[in-house]
Amino acid sequence: MARKSMNILDVVSWINANRNVLVGSRLDNFYREDGLFLVKVSARSGDRILVLEPGVRLHFTRRLRPSGKYKPYPLIVLVRKYLRGSRIEDTSILEFDRIVRFTFSNGFSIIAELIPRGFLLLVDGDGVIHAADRYDVLRDRVVKPKVHYKPPPLNTLNPLSLEPRVLLDRVKSGRDLVRGLIRGAGIPGEVAEEAVYRAGLEPGMDPSTLTTSDAMTIVDALRDIWSEAMRGRGYVVYRRGIPFEADPFKPLRFRDDVDIVDYDHLDDALDDFFYHRESRGEDVAEAEMERLLASVREAEETERRYREMAEELRRAASILAERFEWLEYVISCVKTRLSEGGNPLDCNGVVEVGKRRFKVSIDNAVIPIGIDEDASRVIVRLFREAGELEAKAKRASKAREQVMSKLEEVEVRAKARRLSVRVKARKRRWFERYHWIITSNGFLAIGGRDASQNESIVRRYLEDNDVFIHADIHGAPAVVLKTQGREPSLSDLIDAAVIAVAYSKAWKSGLGSMGAYWVWGSQVSKTPPSGEYLAKGGFIIRGKRNYLKPLRVSLTLGITLDEEKLPLIIVGPESLVRDRSLVYAVLEPGDMKLEETAKMLKSMFYKILPREDRHIPLAVPDEDLILRIPGRTRIVRVAKGHGRELHLIEELE
Repeated sequence: MARKSMNILDVVSWINANRNVLVGSRLDNFYREDGLFLVKVSARSGDRILVLEPGVRLHFTRRLRPSGKYKPYPLIVLVRKYLRGSRIEDTSILEFDRIVRFTFSNGFSIIAELIPRGFLLLVDGDGVIHAADRYDVLRDRVVKPKVHYKPPPLNTLNPLSLEPRVLLDRVKSGRDLVRGLIRGAGIPGEVAEEAVYRAGLEPGMDPSTLTTSDAMTIVDALRDIWSEAMRGRGYVVYRRGIPFEADPFKPLRFRDDVDIVDYDHLDDALDDFFYHRESRGEDVAEAEMERLLASVREAEETERRYREMAEELRRAASILAERFEWLEYVISCVKTRLSEGGNPLDCNGVVEVGKRRFKVSIDNAVIPIGIDEDASRVIVRLFREAGELEAKAKRASKAREQVMSKLEEVEVRAKARRLSVRVKARKRRWFERYHWIITSNGFLAIGGRDASQNESIVRRYLEDNDVFIHADIHGAPAVVLKTQGREPSLSDLIDAAVIAVAYSKAWKSGLGSMGAYWVWGSQVSKTPPSGEYLAKGGFIIRGKRNYLKPLRVSLTLGITLDEEKLPLIIVGPESLVRDRSLVYAVLEPGDMKLEETAKMLKSMFYKILPREDRHIPLAVPDEDLILRIPGRTRIVRVAKGHGRELHLIEELE
C-alpha cells in the first residue's frame, strides 16, 4: 500500500537533517493553501518554504509557493501577529512521537502533530493554545483557544533502539513477524519489512519461534537502518511509474519490478513523493483532457473546412445561375471542340479539360462541369453538394459539442477528485457521529443512530435545561436540543423534531405523518422505578409531555459548504435546508435502495448545479450520503438552494 504520511523515522531523520537550518532562522510569513500550511523562513542559506500538513507531513518544498491571496483564517492571523519576524530557537519532537515543536524567541511555539487526525497549533510560553487549524473535544484532551495544550498519549521509547530481549518479548503479540514488530514494538511498517529482509528472516514466520539470535540480527538491522537514516538522504520507490514509498534509507527488499530514485536531501524526496501522490489522478485527467482538446480542435477545423467549401459551391452556383446563357454557350463550345477534334481550351473561360469533366473560371471561382451535364444540372448539382457539405459541417459541430461535453465532464471529475481527497481527510466534528441538525436559530440537536447512541446521548449530553424530543412511536432516535442557556422557539423544536420523526420506524413503515413530543432534560431519567428493568437506549420521562402537531414523514437533504469550503451534508425541513444549501432534495419513504438513492442524488445534483459547482456533490463519499438517508426512499424533487452560510458550527464544537 502506498505511503500516506511520514512515520517516526522520517520525522527524526528530517529534524536531524534540518535542525541547523531551522535554528536561528526567522519566520517571515505564514500562509494557508488548499488545506496546506506554508511557512516562509529566512535562513542563513536563504529563504525557504516549509510545508506543514497536519496528520501527514512536514518538509521544505521547491514545488509549492504561496499564491499571495490573503484569507483571514484565525490560525494564519494569529501566527502572523505573534511570530512574524521571530526566530526559531529550537526544533524538537515530543518524547519519541510524530509531534514536532518549533520554539520561537518570544516563547511561543508552533506544534505540528503528524499523527492521524493531528492538529497544527499556536501555543504561548505557558502552554496555552491561542489558535489551531481546527478545534475539537476529544476523549483524552480538549483542543480549543485559552485551554492548556495537552498532547495525546505519547510513545516515550525509541522502537528502533530496543534491546534483543525486549524485542523478543514484544513481537510475540503479532500474527507474524512483521506484524509483531509493528504492533508489539511500534516499528513503522516499512522499517519492519526492511529490517526482516536485511536480517534474512521470513516476514510471515511465527514470532513465537523467534530465537535470541534472530532478535539480535533484527536489532542489528534496525541500527543499520537508523544510522543510514541519519545521513539525511532520501529515496523514492516507483512501481510502474507511480511512487508508493519515500524513505530516509535505501530499501533493499524490493525486486526488479520497482525503480528507486535517490536524492541528496530527504526534503527533495518527500517533496516529489507527496507532489506525485497528489497529482497521479491529475496526470490521467490531463492526458484525457489533452486528447479531448485535440478532438475538439480537429472537429472545429473539419466544420470550418466544410462550411468554407459549401460557401464556395453555393457562391459558384449563384454565379452560374446569373450567367446561365454564358454557361450554356461554354458547355456547347466544349462539346463541339471535342467532337471536331479541336481544343476546348479555346472556349471562353475554360481552364482545364479532363476525360469526363472540364473546369471553367468565372469571377475568381473555378467550377468543375461534367462533359454530359447541361447548364441546369450543373447549377442543381452545385447547390446539392453545398447542402451536403453544410450537413457534414453540422455533424462535425454536433460531434464537437459532444466532445466539449465530455471534456467538461472530465474537468469536473478532476476537480471532484482533488476535492474528495480533502473531504476524506476532513476531521469530523464530534456531533457528526450522530444524526444532527442546526436549527433555524442556531441550536444544535443530535439524535442517536441506534440504542447505544441513544443511551450515550442521554447520559453524556442531556442537561437539565436542554430539550429532549422523541417521535410518538417505539423505535426512534432520542434527540437532544442543546440550549446553552437560551430559550428555543417553537420553530427550533419543530426543526429538531424532523430528525426524530424521519429517522424513526415511521419511515420504514411508510407512514405519511407522525407526532412527536418534547420535555425538559430535567424530566428525563435513566433510573427505572424500583423492581423494574430499563432496556438499553430506554429512558423514563416524569411529568407532562408537550406534544407537537403531527409532522409529515419527510426529510430534505442538501449539500452546503463549511468554513473550509468543503461539502457538508445537512438535513432538516425543506425551508431550512433550502436556505443553507447549494442544492437539495426532498425525500419521502419509497422503494429505492440506499445505495441507489445516493448515486441518483449525486447525479441529479450534478445536473442541476452550474458548471463551476458541479464537482461539489461528486466529491461527497456515497457512504456519507447513505448515513443521512433514513431508509428506502422516493425522491420527490431536487432544486437549487440559496447557499447561505451555516453559522455557529465553530461555537458549537
